[in-house]
Amino acid sequence: MTYCQNILFHILCGRTKFRCAILSESDKVFHRMVLSYLRDSDYEVDMFNDQASAISSIGKCRYSLLFVDMDMAGLDVFLLLSHTHHICPETSIIFITDNEKMDIAMQVLKLGAADILVKPIDLFYLDAALEKSLRLYKLIMENRRALKDIKETQYVLAELKYQNSQLVKENESLKLQIQLYNHPKR
Repeated sequence: MTYCQNILFHILCGRTKFRCAILSESDKVFHRMVLSYLRDSDYEVDMFNDQASAISSIGKCRYSLLFVDMDMAGLDVFLLLSHTHHICPETSIIFITDNEKMDIAMQVLKLGAADILVKPIDLFYLDAALEKSLRLYKLIMENRRALKDIKETQYVLAELKYQNSQLVKENESLKLQIQLYNHPKR
């Protein structure tokens, strides 16, 4: 995504910057490359080198994107994926792996990961994964706004329906009063 597209996307989503987290401990080249690329693309980036600190921060920070290095020691990708989707369903997760863990990578894709990148990471694929994740994030946020609008509309309709029923009752009462006035009992 070009810088201008990124700014336009930020404006459309009503945010000035996207929050992103990188969860990695093992690959310094990965850290430097992805971190500098994300910061150059105007992301706010938090770094974590253990799963526990990342999980405790996920709910508080509301990340739009999470990069996870699957080579991290002690990482339970399934726990991280399910926890993130439970706490922050709008967060896209991109897993980074080598060819040795492609079987696990395919499983996490089936369970809702946004994308998988294979080391060494090509910036073209990183950019494509970012664009895909941002489009997904935008759709999720648009859906949330639409659902909120629908709920508000349903509330207004229920209120109008109630007011209409009250007016119908009042109208019936007035009709009865008019009939009584026009035809008094003798």
